[in-house]
Amino acid sequence: MEPPEGNGNGNGKATLAVLSTKLDGVLEKLDGLCRDYKVDHDTLVGLKTKFEDIDTLKRALIGELVGIFFVAIISIIAIFTNTGGG
Repeated sequence: MEPPEGNGNGNGKATLAVLSTKLDGVLEKLDGLCRDYKVDHDTLVGLKTKFEDIDTLKRALIGELVGIFFVAIISIIAIFTNTGGG
């Protein structure tokens, strides 16, 4: 029966070296994924901020247009009520 290390001599050094190399590769890949996640997160936060700015500008523009509309309606009503009563 062969030992659990699988190298035939029972000391496990080759298996530990292989596992260490594989673990280093996994850790390197994980570091890369974490960097990518941070970049993606920062990009999404920036986009969210831009969308919030656009939404704020849209609301301000709608408020201004509603105000202009009401002033125009009140002006038209004032013109017709002052000229038509004669």
